[in-house]
Formats: sequence, C-alpha cells, structure tokens
Amino acid sequence: MMMKNRTAALLLSLLICASAAAAPMSAWADEEEQTTAAEEAVQEDETEAEEKTSGDFTYTVTDEGTACITRYNANEKDVVIPGTIDGLTVTELGPWVFGEEDGSACVKATIPASVEYISSNNPFKVCMMLEEVIVEDGNENYVTKDGVLYTKDMTKLFVYPAKKAGTSFEIPEGVKTLGSAAIYATSLETIKFPSTLEETSDFSLGENVSIKSVDISGTSIEELGSYCFAGCTGLEEIKFPESLRTIGGAAFYGCKALTSVELPGLLTAIRQYAFIDTGLTSVTIPSTVQDIGYCAFGYSTTADGGETADPNFVIIGEYGSAAQTYAVDADSDYGYSNNFIFRSPDEDSDLEEILSFDRQTWGEYEFAVENGEVYILLCNSTDAVVKVPEEIYGIPVTTIYSVAFSNTPAEEVIIPEGVKEIKKLAFNGCYYLKKLTLPQSLETIGDSAFADCDVLETLDLGGAVTIGADAFYGCTSLKELTISGNCQTIGVDDEEPFITCSQLEKITVTSGDGKFSSQDGVLYSSDKKALLYYPQGKTDKTFTAPKGLKIIQQSAIFANKYLEEADLSGVEEIGAGAFEGCTALKKVKLSKDLTTLGEYAFLDCTELKSLRFYDKLETIGDYACGYYYEDQANLLEDEENGEALIEGFKIYADKGTKGYDYAKKNNIEVVTDTVEVFGKNIDKRLLYIFGGGLGAVLAAVIGVFVSKKAKKKKAEKEKADRKQKAAEARKKKAEEEEKSSDGKEKENDEQA
Repeated sequence: MMMKNRTAALLLSLLICASAAAAPMSAWADEEEQTTAAEEAVQEDETEAEEKTSGDFTYTVTDEGTACITRYNANEKDVVIPGTIDGLTVTELGPWVFGEEDGSACVKATIPASVEYISSNNPFKVCMMLEEVIVEDGNENYVTKDGVLYTKDMTKLFVYPAKKAGTSFEIPEGVKTLGSAAIYATSLETIKFPSTLEETSDFSLGENVSIKSVDISGTSIEELGSYCFAGCTGLEEIKFPESLRTIGGAAFYGCKALTSVELPGLLTAIRQYAFIDTGLTSVTIPSTVQDIGYCAFGYSTTADGGETADPNFVIIGEYGSAAQTYAVDADSDYGYSNNFIFRSPDEDSDLEEILSFDRQTWGEYEFAVENGEVYILLCNSTDAVVKVPEEIYGIPVTTIYSVAFSNTPAEEVIIPEGVKEIKKLAFNGCYYLKKLTLPQSLETIGDSAFADCDVLETLDLGGAVTIGADAFYGCTSLKELTISGNCQTIGVDDEEPFITCSQLEKITVTSGDGKFSSQDGVLYSSDKKALLYYPQGKTDKTFTAPKGLKIIQQSAIFANKYLEEADLSGVEEIGAGAFEGCTALKKVKLSKDLTTLGEYAFLDCTELKSLRFYDKLETIGDYACGYYYEDQANLLEDEENGEALIEGFKIYADKGTKGYDYAKKNNIEVVTDTVEVFGKNIDKRLLYIFGGGLGAVLAAVIGVFVSKKAKKKKAEKEKADRKQKAAEARKKKAEEEEKSSDGKEKENDEQA
C-alpha cells in the first residue's frame, strides 16, 4: 500500500532544507514511477565524454562528432549560444548549461538553428532573470512564440521565462506536455490550460507564488508530475480533471493556502508527500484510490527537515478502503505511525450537522430543536429502563439522532408515539439492550441503527416504512422480528440484511400495502412470488415452496443448519448463495421450469449428494453446487478459502443441457438418460424394457378382463333367456289351466 523509498525521503529532506529560491531538485524516487528528468541528467553526466572549454562555453563531443554545450561560464545578460564551436556543429544543450543553482544573470538567451536536442531536465530552470528565449530561423526542432520555448510542433512547452512581463498566460491549444520546470517561479497570477494537455513533469508549475486558482479540469492529464505545484504558496483552489489517476510525489508540497481539495472520482494513486505542508485539515479520499504514499496527508515539515503529523487531521473515506488503512498505517523502518481521525462520508456529514445544532440539556438528554421538533442527540442515562419523553418543554420529540443511545447500558428502552425517525447507528453497540419498544408513528430506521445489539431477542419495528442497510448487523441473539405491513424498503440493493442474525427463527409481517409479506415465519415479497429470507434459526426440517413462488433471492436460505429437504417445484430462479452453508440439506427437488441457478447457490451443502437439472436451465453460476469450503470454520470471516468438490456428488442431466455442461466443466460425475419416478432415478432404457413387458402384461390382464366380462354378459343373457322362457311356460300353463277349468265348469252346467 505505502510506497517506501529512502532515496525519495532523502531528496525531499534536502529540498525542504533548501531556500525557496533554490534550484528545483527533480529527482524523485518512487518504486513505481519512471526515470525522472534529474535521473536522466545524472545518466547524461555519467556518459559524458571529456569536457573542453572554448571561450565562454564548455562542451563535449557527441558520438556523432558534434558538440553538446554543457556549461556557460560567463555572467552576461544576453547569452547567444554559438552554432559552432572549435569547428564542431552545436547540436545539443546539456542539463546544467546555466549552472545547478540560481544566480544566472541571463535575461535573453538565443538558441542556434543547429540545436537538435535540449535536455529534458531544462537547462534554463535556474535562470530566474530570464525574460525571453529566441530560436534562430531554420531550427527544425524548436521554436519560440512571444519569447516562450516550444518544440517545433508546438506539442511541448519547454520554457516560460521566469521574468517574462505579464501576469496571465494562455497555453496554446495543441500543447500536450509541460516540461520540467516549464512554468517555474514566474510572476503569473492566472494560467489557462488547453484541452489538449496530457502530461506534466516535475516542477512543471512550481514556485508560482502569485497564482491563487488553477483549473485543469478541462485537460486530459492522467498523472501530475512530482513537485508539480510545489511551492505555490498562494494557491487556494485546484480543480482536477476526471482523467486524473495519479498525483505525483510532493505535487502540492508547501501549498499552505490550499485548505481544501476535491479529489477526482477515478483517482487510483497518491504518492508520498503529495500534500505535505499544505493548509489541509481534512481530506475525502475516493474508494478508487488503492495506493497512498507515506506522509501524503496530515504532515508538515520541521526546521530540521523532518516530518510531524497533525493528530487532529481527518481522513474521510469508505470503510475497508486504502483511506482507512492510511489513517492508521505505520512503518518502523521509516519511524512513522499514523493515528489520524477516520470517518465515513456519511458519518462526516452527520457530524457536521450535529455540530451545527444549538445543543441543549434536559435531564439526562442532550437535544436540539429544529423546525419545531425535538431531536434527541444523546442519552446519558445509566438506568436499566429508559423511557424517552414524548415532548420536551412542550415540543414533540420526533427524532432519535445518530449514536444517541450508542453504548447506553440500558436493558430496556421505550420510544414513545410521535417519534418518526431513528437515525443511523442510534442504538449501535447497546450490549445490554434486551427489549426495545418502537412506536407505530415510526417511519424511518437508519443504517446500522441496531448494529451489535447482541442480546436483543425480540424486536417489533412499529410502523417503520424504510429500514436502512445493516440495521440488524451483529444482532446474534435476535429470534423474532415483526415488520410493518406498510414497509417499503429493507436494506439497499442486493444487501443481505439478516445475514448475521444466526438465531433468528421467525419473521412476521403485519397486514398492510407494503412490499413484504410472511408465511410460516418466512419473509416473502408481497405477492409471494419471491422468497426473500428464510431464518437461519428456523428449525423445520422440510420446506415446500408455496404455490406461485418463482424466485428464491440471493442468500435467502443462507446457513440454516436444520433444513434437510426442500421441494422447489415451480421455482424458476435461484439466486447466488441462496442455500449456501445449509449443511444439513440432503434432498432438493428442483423445478422443471428452473432457468437460473446463481453462483454458490448450494455451496457448502455438504450432505447434498445429487441434483437433477432439466433442459430449461439456461444459466448456472460458478460453484453453484457440488462444492464445499475447505475451511468451514471461517465461512463468514475469510472470503479467500478454497472451494473443493464434495466427494460422491452427482448431477443428473441430459446431454446438451447446461447442467450436463456444468458437470463436465467441473469434473463432477454426471448421469444421463434417467428419469425420476416416485423420487427415484430410473434408467430410461430399463423403463423402456419394463414398459414393453408391462404392456404385454397389461394386454393379458385386459384380455382376461374382457373375456370374463364377455362370459359374464353371456351368462347373464342366458339366465335372462331362461327366466323369460320359464315365465312364458308358466304363463302358457296358467292359460291352459284356466282354459281347462272353464271347460269343466261349462260341462257341469250342461249336465245340470
């Protein structure tokens, strides 16, 4: 994280000890930076041939047989560099032509047409009396415009004379680079920068004490060179471009009038000493910043060239970021140990608001009155039971402010009706709080409002409509939670608001028109199409998805140790980590309509030995199933644990499906051509064979059945026929008997 380099520290110390008028020391040693101009100059010196002197100039002979001027030995105001010397064409100007310290009397310098190269270390940087630079006609590499030296193509500005008349300067469009000490120790009060500017070098704009405001927001600069604005003691404002990624070492060293900066949102590196000896008392560092050099903020220099930290300096940044690390960073090799105040942006905003209040005291409370309402700012009570007043001096209490009850030793707190808001961290760290009564008038609960209330077992959130992020973080004893039926928001985005509530058994949502509902202690969306949270402490061994359930949200059934079976029929989407850590889970029935299985969905479900996937599955994430954490003890604490395959895990899926592809990719055993019958996986081929035999048996059975039915029908018909014939015989006999009887009666009558 911290860039540590002894050479850089030494160079800075030397610079600090030097007078304000001393020549800029352009060497900057930082492990990740490229070779600087001063280092380049040293390299040039090391490779120099034997120096020769002719008249007022010292020179060396280059490999090409031309002359490189290395020193001007006179003290004239008007210096004309010769085109030839001792018969050699002058093609180069070395880094120290006018010396290594201020004091040159040069007011006007003329460069011959023959010069092809001028050291990037800028030989004119010590010419504090320079008013004008002239390049003779015909030079193919350099040009001057109004006394300012540029490369021929006008893409690099080499020298703006320190004593050039005027207080304002507009760098021409087309200039891409400002060279070393390019605009150094001038009388300028304003500089306008071109949109084409891409690069600055060491001391490019240093020691311009009259400049109060710099706006480079319209440029494309990605890195500010080392000491870029060093010594600009009057600088009060700097506007950075969004393109900026790196602020070089000591870039704003000595800018004592600079009391605030707004760093660009994509900045990634701030080098060592970047803002040492400025007027900053605090800084907000973007979360994009990954590297912060030592002594970058919060330090000033001492008379002996050392550094001293401001213990009241405030670092504002996101928790877990480089900013937080820098606030407490230390290194024994360099003898520094940071102990700066660190706050998140939200905390800083809250603090500013609190400090703006007119604080008053009423009994054991500190409060403020805003817009005719009382804000409770602090509770100083040591009682076991605390009842917040409904009003103070006749003014209604409506808000419990941030950290108002934080670390209060109360076991029970009663919040009265009329309170509408509990701000972030209001009850954070109430380690003795067992019971908390919240009113139906409550509308908003802030971020981390009850964080680390680790003995709180039951909580009714009253009428809260909005519940902030991490509101229940660390509530490890919470067993029952009641949420208003009118609640619209719990947490933010994909946050998992109950992930640390390991003992939570039941969530109840009252009636209302909000976005949530509950069933059997489980939290759902209001339409019950999405399962949002299945309590970790819920002891049921089986779960059956309610009819109409389509989505199981991210981490919804995270780390439940009791659930053994889950019937997810009808579920179309299972989110990332949905069943992660459900170590008792043995059996899962996935829906044929499942289309998405998120990453880590069944990670660390060590008892789950198989899953069946169907052809509608379109997406399956990394480590979705078949894996466990090798170090289960650090499931939540260590995100870098390795994942390993669960021994014996199988996937049942047909070839050409996403499930089959996942299995092959992860070297998981995959079984194809099977179907599930009554919970058992049956080989389709056996089913075909069995199906054929079964058909014959069924045909035989049906044949017997039909035969028996036909015989029965025939027997019934024969029986009916017999009954009919018998009836007809009886009828005929009766008729005959009747006829016979009638004949006898007639015979008897005749005899009589």
